[in-house]
Amino acid sequence: MQKEIYFGDIWDIVQNFPNKIFNLIYFDPPFNSDKIYNMSSPYNDKAQQQAYIDKHEDFIKAENLLKEYAEKREVNKRTLDLLKSQRKDSQYLSSKLRISIPTYLFAMTPYLCECHRLLKSIGHSFIQCDGHANYLLRQLINCIFGNENFLNEIIWSYGTGGGGKKHLSKHHQTLFLYAKNEKESSFKTPKIDSPQAYKYGFDNLKH
Repeated sequence: MQKEIYFGDIWDIVQNFPNKIFNLIYFDPPFNSDKIYNMSSPYNDKAQQQAYIDKHEDFIKAENLLKEYAEKREVNKRTLDLLKSQRKDSQYLSSKLRISIPTYLFAMTPYLCECHRLLKSIGHSFIQCDGHANYLLRQLINCIFGNENFLNEIIWSYGTGGGGKKHLSKHHQTLFLYAKNEKESSFKTPKIDSPQAYKYGFDNLKH
């Protein structure tokens, strides 16, 4: 597995991997942003081509994907109970969210279960998300990884601006750090100097 790069749909690739083979998994899933994202065409710098669609409107497809996965791999009862509850509670949401929220959670469950399956007992996973569904994803990850294995919530701020007349800037994303097993975790906190030391002249803000 060392020094290998796989290109393609992660779903088609990782299911053939054995259990507990990775020390670290960084998972950057769709955000349920209800947008279509484009990228520069490799054939024309000025042209755009569709990269992926971050819309979750087909609940039946997501539900069938989860059922198919659950026939091959274990999905714990906590996770299934949460999905059932979210499906029921979604009736109180607006018409668009009533479909997209449960569809998104059902669709993300097999991928997050695979992250958990592929991690070694000493391993860790970073899961990236944003304000569209981070509060829902956190609940789902807690069910799959266990809330006792939650280590950190990291805010990645990547610029100022972006505010509007009715809201503050939204230029940040969230990373959740989970251990496969907190008691066996091999995570070592990096030694870094605080940026405040350079800004204010302090010399005692080392961690």
